[in-house]
Amino acid sequence: MLDDHAVIVGIDTYPGLSPLGGPCEDARLIREWLVDPTCGDIPVGNVKVLLTSDYHPPGPTNVNDVHPVEDEVNDLFRPLVTQGLMNGRIGRRLFIYLAGHGFSDPSDMASAALFAANAEMVFAPHIAGTAYANWFRRNGVFDEIVLIMDCCRTVNPMQSIRPPPLPNTNQPSQAAKVRTFYAFGTSWGAVARERPINGSIRGIFTTALLESLSSARPNKNGRVTGQIVKNYVHNIIDRVADGTEISPPEIQVDSNGDIALVERPQAPQFTANFTLVPHSGDETLLVTDGTGNVQHISCDNARESLPLSPGLYKVLVQGTDRSKLFEMVNEDVDITL
Repeated sequence: MLDDHAVIVGIDTYPGLSPLGGPCEDARLIREWLVDPTCGDIPVGNVKVLLTSDYHPPGPTNVNDVHPVEDEVNDLFRPLVTQGLMNGRIGRRLFIYLAGHGFSDPSDMASAALFAANAEMVFAPHIAGTAYANWFRRNGVFDEIVLIMDCCRTVNPMQSIRPPPLPNTNQPSQAAKVRTFYAFGTSWGAVARERPINGSIRGIFTTALLESLSSARPNKNGRVTGQIVKNYVHNIIDRVADGTEISPPEIQVDSNGDIALVERPQAPQFTANFTLVPHSGDETLLVTDGTGNVQHISCDNARESLPLSPGLYKVLVQGTDRSKLFEMVNEDVDITL
């Protein structure tokens, strides 16, 4: 079996723009998740990382001494591009994570690029994340491409995204087989946000994404798919933002073949028994879990049951003020409404 690979970049020092607090910490946590055998399970040597914090801090306004710059990030991709051209398919999955200041091309709503650390308003070297992901897809170098970009996607008529220095090659027959999961911290033209979380400045989107990867309930086959992660992130993003105004993230799930981002056994389920007093025969129960997922139960009988995994829940008799909070631990529970 061919190994997975990852490229991770976090830039939080921008003398020519404005400083950020979260990208390096977010990138570090993404790396921890990726190399954890119970999570991403990528060999440590296959995870290439560049962080501002890896370099000596520059002066407050010196764009000439700040890192990483565009060429340094391009160098992370170069061995994979070369190997792909020489050998074709080289791995199961490529995971790309880019965090920092960013922008989108005014003429391409699917685009996103990360500003290099020495970017300024007028002279803005950058890394075209979507262009890299699309090149690996078009050439069938990996079976799956996961692209995560936690950066702004604002547009500026002065800036267009330049393609990276990639060879003009395409393998259409291979590209059609490649599955993708592209996730952006915000929609095209909008701003990504960060805020203090548990004592550190964190990207709101990356925080929600990591929670979904760790906590989302797998399907019956034990797979946490891209669609499951997408639903989970959208359900919790407002809670993670905690009042910070945000634009919803944009998450693109491949309709031709959803990716299993992680596999783990389903949590054991226990039974919640609901007794309705009074019972008219046409009530509907709404059972909501901690992520905002709602299950509807039509109550033909005064007593209805529902299997649930451990966690916190709220049950509401639709159209009434009859509701209760309850917790599933390691046993069945009885709830009277």
